[in-house]
Amino acid sequence: VQHSDWWDNIAYKVYGDVTYWWTIALMNNITNPFEELKVGTQIAVLKKKYLYQLLKEIKAVANI
Repeated sequence: VQHSDWWDNIAYKVYGDVTYWWTIALMNNITNPFEELKVGTQIAVLKKKYLYQLLKEIKAVANI
């Protein structure tokens, strides 16, 4: 985590889309995504190819 990082801009850096912020929060067991991130904290990020598989699975379960 760098200075002034938030879940949405990390998602944009990794996935090119801010709306996937929740996947990063989920991967890191975050219960309150509004808490400020601490600089230097290492976070887990789902690889892009697995993100698309996760979204496909969610869509299938939700019958969308």
